Amino acid sequence: MEPAAPAGTNQLAWFYLQDNEGPITPSVLYSQVLEGGGNLFYFDRGTNNSRGPMTVNFTLEGTATKDTDYQMWSGYSLAGGPTYQLTIPPDSPRAWVEIDTLRDAAAEASETVTVRIQPNSGQYTVPNPATATMTLLDDTPRLQAFFLSSTVLEGEATSLVIQRTNTPYTSTPACTVTYQVTGTATKGGDYADFGGSAVLPSGQAGSNYVLVP
Repeated sequence: MEPAAPAGTNQLAWFYLQDNEGPITPSVLYSQVLEGGGNLFYFDRGTNNSRGPMTVNFTLEGTATKDTDYQMWSGYSLAGGPTYQLTIPPDSPRAWVEIDTLRDAAAEASETVTVRIQPNSGQYTVPNPATATMTLLDDTPRLQAFFLSSTVLEGEATSLVIQRTNTPYTSTPACTVTYQVTGTATKGGDYADFGGSAVLPSGQAGSNYVLVP
């Protein structure tokens, strides 16, 4: 047992006061994601106290629609909506939410998903800028078809070209295109049958068309 301090002796106790008024920082893993892909939004404590949990309030904005164009989940505690509460655990510098985009057959313009930090008094300050944004790229093929030669003599050959007119992103999957042949010429009499479908290969640069002999 340690002896008691003599009467009149000053005793000092120390503690550290950690900042809890710094901005929380939102960021995104990928600025662009193709339809069907996934992405992460990060929420960093910055200089704020890491010894206790921190609840981050945020909202979703952008032209993409939740549960139609994408779904959101997290490996951390996530609640609420339209203002969501994401909890950063003690001793963790950050937490994340995952955005899983949904593929559809609609040909549409690129869309955006934005997270915006909302106030939470005593937890952090709202940063400037208070947002992070990702762009959702549409991979639905826009198609056109044409013959390499618009006029041929009997006995000559030409090819039908079917191609995407939008950018063939490298992860765009292959797709099967069906087509119908009409006109005054007769199949089997005036020309050989060249089928009714073709496969566009996955969107690699320079391979965005199919020739049907």
